[in-house]
Amino acid sequence: MFKRICRSNALKLLLLMMISVFIIGCGSKKYASLEEYVKSNPSVQAELDKTLSSSDGTGKSEISGNTIIMKMYYKEQAWGLDASIDSQLKSLMDQYFDKASATLDQSISQIAQESGVDASLISFRYEYYNPNAESPSYTYTYPKK
Repeated sequence: MFKRICRSNALKLLLLMMISVFIIGCGSKKYASLEEYVKSNPSVQAELDKTLSSSDGTGKSEISGNTIIMKMYYKEQAWGLDASIDSQLKSLMDQYFDKASATLDQSISQIAQESGVDASLISFRYEYYNPNAESPSYTYTYPKK
C-alpha cells in the first residue's frame, strides 16, 4: 500500500507542475487573490479538475483565498486501521512532501508571476480522504507557516 500511495503522490506532484504551466499561460492581468484569478479565468479551474480527475479519477481541486487545495480520495481505507501504521504513513507522506519543496517553490513562483499575487501568500494544501469520509485523514500544507 505504501508504494501505491507514494506512486500516487508522485503523479499528483507531476500534475501540479503541469497545472502550474497551464496557469501561467492564462493571461497577464494581476489579481488580488488566486481565488479571484481562477474565477476570472474559468479555464484554469476546468484544467485543474480535468488534470486531477484524469490521473485516476480520485482527485479534485479548489481554490480558497490564496490556497490551492488538492483533495485526493482513496479507493480503499488507508488510515485509521492501526495507529502504528498511521504514524508510519504520516511520516512517509511528510517526508515525501518535504522533499518536494523545490518543485512546490517553483510552482508558487510561477503562479505568483502570472496572477500578480505575492508568492509569500500562496500555499498548497493536500488532503487525503478515506472512502466515504467527510474530513481528511491526512493533510499537508506547503509552505508550513
